[in-house]
Amino acid sequence: MSPSQHLARWWITAVTLGAIGVGCALASGNDGDSCLYGNEPGICRGYSACRAIIEESGVLKICDYTPQQAIVCCPEDYEQRLQQLNRPDTRVSERKCREYTRAPSSLVGTLGFGSSLVKVKRQQCPKDQNLIVGGTAARPGEFPHMARLGFVDEKGAVTFQCGATLISEQWVMTAAHCIESTNIIIRLGEIKDNDPDAEDPVDEWVVKIVKHPNYKRPKVYNDIALLKLQNPVRFSLRIRPACLYSSSEIDRKKSIATGFGATRSFGSASKELLKVTLDLFSTPECDPYFQRNKRVPQGLSHTQLCAGHLTGDRDTCTGDSGGPLQIYSSEMGSCTVQVVGITSFGFTCGSSTPGVYTRVSEYLDWIEDVVWPEEASSGAFQFS
Repeated sequence: MSPSQHLARWWITAVTLGAIGVGCALASGNDGDSCLYGNEPGICRGYSACRAIIEESGVLKICDYTPQQAIVCCPEDYEQRLQQLNRPDTRVSERKCREYTRAPSSLVGTLGFGSSLVKVKRQQCPKDQNLIVGGTAARPGEFPHMARLGFVDEKGAVTFQCGATLISEQWVMTAAHCIESTNIIIRLGEIKDNDPDAEDPVDEWVVKIVKHPNYKRPKVYNDIALLKLQNPVRFSLRIRPACLYSSSEIDRKKSIATGFGATRSFGSASKELLKVTLDLFSTPECDPYFQRNKRVPQGLSHTQLCAGHLTGDRDTCTGDSGGPLQIYSSEMGSCTVQVVGITSFGFTCGSSTPGVYTRVSEYLDWIEDVVWPEEASSGAFQFS
C-alpha cells in the first residue's frame, strides 16, 4: 500500500467510526507488537483473532492494515478471554445473551479490504435516573426486548393488558397470572401508540403457552409463563431479545421497570413506553409488607424479589404486569440490559409499599429446558 493510500485508509476509518460514535484510536504497530488496550497491556493481532472480544467491549484501537484485514490491539490475555466466552460450562442463556448482544447494530465501520466488514458497538451504562408512576418516556431502541401481550376477541379487537419480554427468536416471557385466554398476540417494536413517524410494530400470534407447573392461582408463587410465537422474529435495532440475569444475588441497588401501564391508580394505560427507576429490597426488608396476604400466604419466597420507592412516587401499575424488571450490567465488557424480574403484583399504584416480582434467576433451568431444549443440559428442575 502506498503512503497516500495508507493515510487515506486511516482517515476514512477514523471519520466513519467517529461519526457513528465508536471510540476509534489509531496507533503504529505490526502484528505481535505491544499496544495499550484501554488501560491495560495489549498485543497487536489481526482483527479476526479477537473479534468477539472487541464486539463485546467496544474497545477499538487500530495498529495497522494489511491487504487482508486490519491489525488491531487485543488484550494480552485474549486467548484466555475467548476460551471464557466459549467455555462449554456456560449456561445456554448466557451464551444466547452474548449472541443477542452481537445482533444487528447501526455502528458499522469498514476495517479492511474487500469483504472485510466489521460491526463494532460501544454502549455506556447510563447513570440511575429518577425516572409507570413517576416514569419518563423510553427512547426508541432503548428496551428492544419489551413486548406487549394482547387478547383478541371474537370480533378481532385487541386489548393489551400486560407486558412481556422477548427472550429468543420465538419465545417471550411474562407473568402466568396474565394469561386469561389462548387467543393472544404479542406486539414487538412499539414505543408509542399510533406514532406516524415510527416503523410499524410487529404482531405475532402465540401458538403455545407454557405456564410454570407449580403456578396455582390466586397465589402468585411461580408467577411465570413462556409463550411461543408463530414465527421467529427478525432482529433489528428496535427488536432484540433480552439477556437473563443468572446470579441468585443482585449486586445493584437500583433497577428499571418498563411498561405501558397506567400512570396512576384506576387510570388509563399509557400511550407510550415508560421507564422508572426503582430501589431493590431484600426479602427481610420486604416481607413485613406482605404478611397475611392471600396471594403469598407463606410469605415471600426466595423465587421472588421486591422493588419500589418508599416515598410512593415511583412504581409499576395496572398494565405493567408481566413486563420486565431489569438492570444495566457491564459484566461482558459493554453495557447490556439484563432482566432480573417479572412484574407480578403490588398494592395501590404509587403507594409506599414495594411491588413483588418473579425472580428470573431462580427459573433459568426451566426456561432453558423449554426455550432451548436441544442446547440445555440442566436436567430436572424443582421448585417448592
